[in-house]
Amino acid sequence: MSEPLKVNDRELEAVLALDAPDRLSYFVKKVSDWQQAWGLWYEGWAQLVGAESSTCLPLWPARQYAECCACKDWSLYGPRAIAIDDLMKTVLVELQEEGGDVAVFPDRNLRCEVLVPEGLAARLQAELDLYQ
Repeated sequence: MSEPLKVNDRELEAVLALDAPDRLSYFVKKVSDWQQAWGLWYEGWAQLVGAESSTCLPLWPARQYAECCACKDWSLYGPRAIAIDDLMKTVLVELQEEGGDVAVFPDRNLRCEVLVPEGLAARLQAELDLYQ
């Protein structure tokens, strides 16, 4: 899967400086536009522990954002693209079945919005519907 757009350093820093709700909006728009999300992979997907001890799958809108978080506990992890069809039809469905959540666009301090999978799917679908 090719990367549709590279994020320059200025945009990367500006977007990472946004608060979590604004990064969520950016994520939904970019993932819908670019048709892919990014996670961190090393013998399995990177995970965060959310509120109430739920397991969260962290996702980013572009490779460069995921790379910024591939440090500390995730230093062995590398960015891996997830096509939007796979995200919507497989990843989010399986995550929902397992009772997990989505950590949407964590910043370098891992601050982010946490959504249930069907909540993220609904937001993405609403944005995708604007493109049709």
